[in-house]
Amino acid sequence: MRTLVKKMIIVCSFSLIPVTILVIQNFIIFRREWGSLPDLQYNLTFWLVRLLLTPFIIHYTLKYWTELSRTFRIIAIQVAGFIIYSILHWAISFLILFYIIRIIQINGARDLLDTIIDSSLVLNLLVYFATIAFYYLWEYVVRTIEADRHSLILQKDLAVAKLDNLKNQLNAHFLFNTLHTISSLIMLENKEDANKTLINLSELLRFALKENKEQFIPLYKEIELAKVYLEIQKIRFGEKLTYKIKSDHRHMQQMVPPLLLQPLLENAVRYAIEPMSGNGKIIIGTELVNDTLFLTVKDNGKPYNDTRYFNDGIGLSNLKQRLNQLYGDEHSFAIVSNHPSGGISIIIAIPGLSSKK
Repeated sequence: MRTLVKKMIIVCSFSLIPVTILVIQNFIIFRREWGSLPDLQYNLTFWLVRLLLTPFIIHYTLKYWTELSRTFRIIAIQVAGFIIYSILHWAISFLILFYIIRIIQINGARDLLDTIIDSSLVLNLLVYFATIAFYYLWEYVVRTIEADRHSLILQKDLAVAKLDNLKNQLNAHFLFNTLHTISSLIMLENKEDANKTLINLSELLRFALKENKEQFIPLYKEIELAKVYLEIQKIRFGEKLTYKIKSDHRHMQQMVPPLLLQPLLENAVRYAIEPMSGNGKIIIGTELVNDTLFLTVKDNGKPYNDTRYFNDGIGLSNLKQRLNQLYGDEHSFAIVSNHPSGGISIIIAIPGLSSKK
């Protein structure tokens, strides 16, 4: 409401300009005959009435606002608005001139009304549509600026969302441990492993920050990212960790959500490999059965029990939310104990979707 009143005041201020010029001009030229100039009284009345009706033009335009692309509708609405505006202008001007100023006309009221219409029709047309054009131009500028502002806000929100996404996908626990591993390797002058670890970490970060824009990526790319992650962990744990990938190259073009395996591998490392005193093993398996893609991450850690908080972890919770949003009831997520060999298997089943289709 305040914005609308502000717009009306500004537009009315512009309408005052010709009124002010008219008064100053006639005062300078006809100072002695100031009170008895019919033309001055006519014109001044016309402009003051136009000033009075300017809020009507703005309110009418705003109420029946139409985008510029709909030309015919704009013309029809504004022609109707001009007719209403003109009738109001003539009626108010007539009342002021005939009953208040009492300009003497030879042929009475009918002659005065005809004179008002003849004297103001063309100028009313120019004033009305000039005001409309000015208002449309103003709204276009304001809305463009507002759209740009919203675009900047959305870009900022998107950047924050991407950082949050990175935090959820590559958690602080993993990042700190990796950086600590790199630092230790440098202190031990193991430059080759330090450099390899740094390259692998940068590959994961690059994907999460720059390339992770698609809703789905090919399975082969997801497997490559899993290998990068496991290579980092293998340098950290040494012989304590081995991994194996069992995957058929014939379904490597299947499309999966990016970093789908990441939280599964992080949980396997954190809850299975880290606590073990012996050799740990992680197996990644993929299988396509009847247009359903099964992805499995298996470890040989301790048997599944309540001390391993798979259902409450941030990584798995975020993963489950993503799967629900993407697939709804068409997916499954299961945690299976690997008795008697120990450890668990996390199995995800999603609809098969090939990139070749």
